[in-house]
Amino acid sequence: MKRSFILAVCVVLLLIIPLPTLAEPDVKNRARQFVELLDQGKFDQATEFFDDQMAKVLPSTELADMWGAIVAQFGEYMGITEMKVVNVNCYKNVAVTCEFTNYYYDMTLTFDKEEKIAGLHFFTSPKSKVKYAPPGYVDLDSFTEMECVIGEYELPATLSIPEGEGPFSAVVLVHGSGPHDRDETIGPNKVFKDVAWGLATRGVAVLRYEKRTKECGNMIDIKNFTVNEETVDDALAAVELLYETPKIDRGRIFVLGHSLGGLMAPRIAALSSYHIAGLVLCAAPSDGDLLATMLRQTEYIASLDGNVNEKEAKQIRVIEDALKKLEDPKVPEDEIIIGCSKEYWLDLKECDPIKTAQSLQIPMLILQGGHDYQVTLEDFSEWKKGLPTQTFKQYPELIHLFIQGPPTPAAYATAGHVAEVVVDDIADWILSAHAPLYPS
Repeated sequence: MKRSFILAVCVVLLLIIPLPTLAEPDVKNRARQFVELLDQGKFDQATEFFDDQMAKVLPSTELADMWGAIVAQFGEYMGITEMKVVNVNCYKNVAVTCEFTNYYYDMTLTFDKEEKIAGLHFFTSPKSKVKYAPPGYVDLDSFTEMECVIGEYELPATLSIPEGEGPFSAVVLVHGSGPHDRDETIGPNKVFKDVAWGLATRGVAVLRYEKRTKECGNMIDIKNFTVNEETVDDALAAVELLYETPKIDRGRIFVLGHSLGGLMAPRIAALSSYHIAGLVLCAAPSDGDLLATMLRQTEYIASLDGNVNEKEAKQIRVIEDALKKLEDPKVPEDEIIIGCSKEYWLDLKECDPIKTAQSLQIPMLILQGGHDYQVTLEDFSEWKKGLPTQTFKQYPELIHLFIQGPPTPAAYATAGHVAEVVVDDIADWILSAHAPLYPS
C-alpha cells in the first residue's frame, strides 16, 4: 500500500514522430492482450509489446512494480469495462478502463505503425465504485450548475452558481499535479466537488474544469510542454470566462490553487489581463523544485515501515539521477526526465511563488494540513515568513486533500470529504472585508 502513490514517478508518456494509422480493432486487441499479460504476471512478455525506447525506460521489473502497486491499492483485477480509440494526427491512442475489486483504473496506450506500444500512461479513473454522496454541509437546492468550456482546448467545465440575483463572488479552482478531472478525483475522494458545492451553498460561484493533461493528454508534445501549458494558461482562460459570465461580480473573482495549483496561483494572478481579487493557496509548495520535493516524499514513504527495501532504494536512485540530469548542462532541454522534459522541470525550479506573491497587491488566504507529508509545515512556515501580513490557517489533523486522516498514502484511498471548517474558512474570507471590493 505504501508504494502506490509513487506511481507518479513511473508515469511514462512518450510522443514520437507522426506515424501511419492502424485499424481500430487491431490496436484494441493489442491493448487487451497487453492488459491480460499484466494480469497473468507475464511482464517479460508484456514488455515485448514495447518499442525500443519504451523497453529501455520501463523494463519488466519496473512494469511489475507498477502493476503490483495498482493491485495492492485497488484490489484484484476484474477485467476491462471500457475501451476507446482516440485519433491524434497519425497516432492511435487506446484509452482503457480497468475494473478492480475496489476501484477503477485508467491507462492510455500509444501505438506506432508496427503495433508497438510507444507510450503508456496510468492514472486514477474518475469512475468509482464508491458512490459520491454530498457532504452534510452542502445544500443542493441552494445553487444550480451550468456546463461550459475553457480555453483553446475547449476543456469541459462546470460553473456552480448560487440561487439569487447576484452578482456573486466567484472562484476558479486550479488543480494539483497529475491529469485531474474537474472534481479533482483522487481515489474515492472528490476534493474540488466538495469545495465547489460547499462554497456555492454559502453564496460563492465556483468554476472547475477538466485539466488539459486529463482531457487532451494524448495531444500534448511533452518535449515542448511547461507548467504554463499544463496549468497557467487554462486558469487564465477560466478567469476570462468568469468575466464574461452574467451574475458574476467582476470585482470579486478569486483563484484557489491546490498543491501545484497553489504554487502557480501567484503567477496566474501576475499574468492575468483581468483583475483578480485575491488568492486562496491550499497546500502550496513554497518553491518550484518539485523533483527535490518528489525525492523527499519518496524517502518519507519508503521509511514508514522502518526499512527501505531494494525496490524503494531503486526508486530513490531514479529521482536522484533525475536531479543530476537537471543540473547537467550537457543534457538537452528536450530530454525526457521522469515523464517530462528537462525544460518543464527547469521552468518549475525557477518559479519563486513567494517572491511573485510579494509583488501582488491583493489579499491571500494560505491553508495547510498538519498531516500533509507532500507539502509540509516547513513550506507553510516559508509562506508565513514571506507574507507576514496575509491570512494563514492550519488544520492539525488534515492531509494533503484537506480530509481528516493519518500522514500516510493509505489515507488517500479512504473515502472522506473536505473538512467543513475549511470550506467555512474559505467562504468567510472571500465574503469578508479581507477581499476588498473593486469597481466592475
